[in-house]
Amino acid sequence: MTLITALLLSAAPPEATIMPAAPTPQAREYREPNCATPLSYDDLIRCNDQKYAQASSELETAWTEANRTAARHRQVYAEEVSPEPMQILLAKANADWLAYRDNHCTFIKAQNSDPEKRSEAWSACVTTLTILRARELQAYVVWHQKLDTTE
Repeated sequence: MTLITALLLSAAPPEATIMPAAPTPQAREYREPNCATPLSYDDLIRCNDQKYAQASSELETAWTEANRTAARHRQVYAEEVSPEPMQILLAKANADWLAYRDNHCTFIKAQNSDPEKRSEAWSACVTTLTILRARELQAYVVWHQKLDTTE
């Protein structure tokens, strides 16, 4: 230790150090991403999560309505096809759809070598298919509503 360093250290308060501490990063304020043009990968993920949450909510609502419709129309048309109630057929169809969604989106995801793109591809695929499934179930409900009014 040089004489100058020793003098500086002896004159400095005990909490002082030779090297100044690195500045602490300030917490960045959260901002909603602009989903029309996401600026970063994090924004893209947040936007995809928001879209999926909305699609999932729509699917839940559509599923509830479709299940109610199936309960009202238990065996109206299904007897020729299956002895099972419409609700059971709908539940089986939905289980098959979930398997299809997961398998198809895994296939889509596997086409990307970049891990970020794989994650993005999976998210976009699941969201898109969830939106489509909600539309299918909504169409089922509307179709039965039209049948009810024409009978």
